[in-house]
Amino acid sequence: MLFRWWKQALNNGIHEGLELLTSRQVKTVNGLNTIASLFLIGYVLINLFTKNYQALFLDLAILGLVCFPIYWLHRQRKYTYGKVWAFFTVNILLMLVATVNELNRSISNTSVILIGLSVLSVLLFDGRAKYFAAFFAFLCYVFSHLTFLYIANKNFNIENVLYMINAMVAIAIIFTITNLYKEDFIASQRFILERNEEIEQRNADMIESISYAERIQKALLPQEQNLAKFFPNSFISYLPKHIISGDFYWFASPHLQHPPKTENSGIDLFLAVADCTGHGVPGAFMTIIGITLLDQIVNQENIHAPAEILHKLDERLVAVLQQESNLHHEQALHDGMDIALIKINLPQGKVTFAGAKRPLWIIHKNSTELEVYKGDKFPIGSTQYKNKKFTEKHLTIHKEDRLYLFSDGYADQFGIQGKFTVSRFKELLLSQTHLEMSIQKSTLERNFQQWKGEEEQTDDVLVIGIEI
Repeated sequence: MLFRWWKQALNNGIHEGLELLTSRQVKTVNGLNTIASLFLIGYVLINLFTKNYQALFLDLAILGLVCFPIYWLHRQRKYTYGKVWAFFTVNILLMLVATVNELNRSISNTSVILIGLSVLSVLLFDGRAKYFAAFFAFLCYVFSHLTFLYIANKNFNIENVLYMINAMVAIAIIFTITNLYKEDFIASQRFILERNEEIEQRNADMIESISYAERIQKALLPQEQNLAKFFPNSFISYLPKHIISGDFYWFASPHLQHPPKTENSGIDLFLAVADCTGHGVPGAFMTIIGITLLDQIVNQENIHAPAEILHKLDERLVAVLQQESNLHHEQALHDGMDIALIKINLPQGKVTFAGAKRPLWIIHKNSTELEVYKGDKFPIGSTQYKNKKFTEKHLTIHKEDRLYLFSDGYADQFGIQGKFTVSRFKELLLSQTHLEMSIQKSTLERNFQQWKGEEEQTDDVLVIGIEI
C-alpha cells in the first residue's frame, strides 16, 4: 500500500504523451517535494506537541507556500512553473535557514546543502537555464556564508577563504560531472526515442498490411449467410489468435448456388474445417492456398468423393510447397493442414465424411450421447508419412441431428485451471443440445473467454455447428 502511494506521488501530473526527460524531471521534483512534505508534517506534529507555536507556523507556512503550490502546478501540468518554483524557493529557504539557525557554530553546515543544489539545477533545467540556476544556487551559498560570518563576527581569515574556494571547486566539479552525464543520458534517450518512433511506424505499417490481409482472407471465406441458406439453424465461431487466422472453413454447392426447391433434388453440399500449420501470417497464407485448391478440385474439376478430394488436395499442396521452398522430393516437408470434410445430401439423409487428423462429431436428435468419427492419421501436405490413404465413412442422418466440425484451438486453450481438453469440450456441447445454434455460439464463446481469463490465447479457434 505504501509503495502504491509513493508511486502515485511520484507520478503526480504525469501523462502518457509526456517526453521522457520532462517526465523524469517532474518525478524528481515530486519525490523531493513528497519527502519534504513528510518531514514538515512530522515537524508540525512535534512542534504542536511541544507547543512550539513559532516553529509550527513556520513549518505550516513552508507547506502552504512551497510544497502545496508545487503539487498543484504539476496537477495542472504546468511543469516549468513547478520546477522553477521548487528550485528557487528551496534555495532561498535554505539560505535563510543557514544564516539564522546555525549562528552558534563556526561554519554553517546547512549552507553546504546549497552546494548540492547545483546538481539539482542540472537535472531540472536545460540550456542556459541550468547555468543560471547553478549560479543562483552558488550566490545563495555565498550570501548565506558571508552573512553568517558577518553576524557571528567572524574574521575573513585564510581558513574561511580556503573553505569558500573549496566549496566553489566542489560546485564546479559536481556541476560539470552531472552535466556530462545528463548530456550522455539525453543523447541516449534521443536515440532510443528515434528508434522507438521508427519501430512504431514499422509496426503501424505492418498492422495496416495485416489488416488488409484480414480483409482478403474474409473475402475468400464463405459468408455465414450462405451456410444459413441450407442450414438455418447453424453457427460459425471464428476466433483468430491474431488478426488473421491459420484456421479456415470452406463451403460449396457445386451444382446449385441456391437452396433446393424440392426435397428430391440430389444436391451435394460440401463443408470443410481446416487447421493449417502455424497461425498469424504464415497460417493465413496456407489458408489461401487451401481454399484455392479446394475450389479447383471440387468446383472446377468436379471431383466430389471426399476421400479423393483429400488425396488431390494433399498431392497439390505438397507440389506447391515444394515448388515455393525449392525442396527436392526426397526432402521432408512438415507444413500442411489438418482437415475435416463432409459431403451432405439432404434429401437422401446421407453424409460422407473424410478427415485428415480432424474428426466429425454428431449428436442425434433427443440423444444424450455424442458420436465421434475420427479422421485418418495423415495430415494434408506433410511428407513425413508415406503412402497416404484417405478413407470415407458413410453415415445416415435425420432431421434435427447436429453435426460439429472444429479445429483443435478450443480444446487446447489454457486457463487458470489448465488445459480445457477435448472431454470438457464434449461435455459442453452435450449440455447445450436444447439450445438454438445461435445461442450455443454465444455460450461457447463466452465460456471460452471465461476459461482463458487473463491467459494468452493458445491457438486459432474455429467451431462450426449445423442442424439438419
